[in-house]
Formats: sequence, C-alpha cells, structure tokens
Amino acid sequence: MDEFEIYRSDFYKLSQAHSFRLPGYLILESLSPVAGFSDLPIAADADLAKCFRVAERLLNALLRPERIYFSRFGETTQSIHFHVVPRTREIAQKYCLPAAVTPGLNGAEIMSWIWANHEDLDYSDADIREFVRSARQYLRA
Repeated sequence: MDEFEIYRSDFYKLSQAHSFRLPGYLILESLSPVAGFSDLPIAADADLAKCFRVAERLLNALLRPERIYFSRFGETTQSIHFHVVPRTREIAQKYCLPAAVTPGLNGAEIMSWIWANHEDLDYSDADIREFVRSARQYLRA
C-alpha cells in the first residue's frame, strides 16, 4: 500500500489524489491498465459500484460534503479512473467569493476552479496525511 492508498478491492484502488492539495479529493482507479470497461471482467462492474459506495460513505463520515462529484475524464491518463471530489460548504464559499453561495452551483465549473486553485486553499501535506490516516482508520472500524 502506498502512502496515499486508502482502500483496495478486487478490481479497483481508492487513493487520496497525489496532484490535488485537497483532503478527500480521491482517485478511484482500475488495478488493470485498461481504457474501457469491456476490457474488465463483468464482476468488475459490481465491484465498481461497491467502491463508489465506500468512497461516498467515507467522505460523508469524515468531511460531510454538501455534494460528492464522481467524474471520469481520461484525457491525460487514459486507463479507467474516476475523480471523486467532496464539494464542501467551505469550498462553495471560496468558489463564490465575494458573493454569497446561492442555489444552482455548477459542479463542472467548481471542479475546474478546484483544479486551478487547489494549491491556494491552505491545505498542507500534514492535512493530506491526516485525512489518509483518518480514512484508513474509519474503514477499519
């Protein structure tokens, strides 16, 4: 298990994202370097749903986000992987500054904003390590 890995199933691995300085920004990736679901056994489908559920339960317990975004892009890394991003109230407030948070936020725009601004969100390496430690502990309980 590497320093960012939180959970591993038969077909997938869930890790804190290496490239984004936001505790709880997770990457759910296939253990096999394939670009399409048709290249995985059919059993991987149910396993993927289980991993989505684990990620959601974990983020809800530790961060209590208002929304959780599950996105698959594959532009840079083409093997199957998902970005699992907790959109907390705090993130929404920073995104909307100086205006107040209003209903109808655009999740795709917020994701883009997080990518552009994650280093300015004041989270440290220690915050990331603490999240990973807490996540592992939560899943062991």
